[in-house]
Amino acid sequence: MCTLTIDGIDDILENEINAKAEIYGLNRTETVKKILTDVLVSGKTDERRKMFAPFCGIWTDRDAAEFKEVIKDMETVNPGDWG
Repeated sequence: MCTLTIDGIDDILENEINAKAEIYGLNRTETVKKILTDVLVSGKTDERRKMFAPFCGIWTDRDAAEFKEVIKDMETVNPGDWG
């Protein structure tokens, strides 16, 4: 873990950090860490999603097409069934 000091934060940025901290229910340090994580790590989310896709129930196009084919009869509403 490292410590980082940021000098020269103007009033506008300070107010935004304080507002976000209130929304998140965190102190300012934790809020800034959350913002940095969201911005810097969020781009890697797609890579992680692809890596774990087989374990997360994500279907391939072929799987989805096969499923749609199997349930296509369920797409039709028969008014007689609702009598």
